[in-house]
Amino acid sequence: MQGFLDEAVRRGIHSMLSNPLTLSLLARAVGSVGDWPESRLETFELACRTMAGEHNPEHQAAAHRARPSAAATNVSTLVHAAGYLCAVILLVGRDG
Repeated sequence: MQGFLDEAVRRGIHSMLSNPLTLSLLARAVGSVGDWPESRLETFELACRTMAGEHNPEHQAAAHRARPSAAATNVSTLVHAAGYLCAVILLVGRDG
């Protein structure tokens, strides 16, 4: 546990540790083997893709049966759409 915390500080992503959701995403992104992404950007992108993915095994199976490539496509589409919406919110100066 301390090694995980020390590595997060060393990589400059320790701010992700103060929020339970981002901490959980970071822990899943790194995995039990400690395979850290190469950069802060990679870490953030992996966490976003993890958050955008379907976590319900029954829904995953149904999506795979309907269209085997649907899971990867849906995550990419969701991440792209979220980025677009975030940009719009920033540009118009509104709260989310």
